[in-house]
Amino acid sequence: LNGVGELALIGPWQINPKGHISNWHPQTSKILGLPFPVKGDLLKNLTASFPEDQLQQLKQEIVHAREVGQPFDLEIYRVDKHQNLRWLRFIGDVTSVDGNSYDILGAVQDISERKHSHELIQYQASYDNLTGLPNRMLLNESFEKSIAKAKRDNKKLAVLFVDLDHFKPINDSLGHKAGDKVLKEVAARIKSCIRASDTAARYSGDELIILLQDVD
Repeated sequence: LNGVGELALIGPWQINPKGHISNWHPQTSKILGLPFPVKGDLLKNLTASFPEDQLQQLKQEIVHAREVGQPFDLEIYRVDKHQNLRWLRFIGDVTSVDGNSYDILGAVQDISERKHSHELIQYQASYDNLTGLPNRMLLNESFEKSIAKAKRDNKKLAVLFVDLDHFKPINDSLGHKAGDKVLKEVAARIKSCIRASDTAARYSGDELIILLQDVD
């Protein structure tokens, strides 16, 4: 079972009604970047490992579980010693001690890879892999929001269609790698010329669309 926990990056833990650690596993310390063994108050041990807002979320769940006996399932993040963002899933269930207070038996799992994979899928669904610009789907969403905003604020917006002339000869004579470099350079230059509130998107092969907000 220990081997399974290590493969799944899961570490068990347990705290008593006062919030002090009563059971702790070496794998738990490894996931949380803490020495082993860990003793004393759980939240105090985690103070240096988590941003304040993330630790506060965990504290609220633990306090609530301890007071009313309600299990919890929470995802928060910490920054490890290499300054990498590590996403963790904390699960806690309760065991009645005296009818008024509860032990909490829980586990923590490193879900960073799953989280990053999910974010990558979301990014690839909305952005062009070559230029990093929004793709047609995200452009349509931005367009709808921009029209609604313009109507609400009684403002105008502009849509610019950019077609790269003589792009095909570049691909034909110098190869697709050269064409890709041209597209990336054009995208970077356009992004540097528009405001943060504007949108530049890749519409198709050598066609870009620029959506300008609040124009006169």
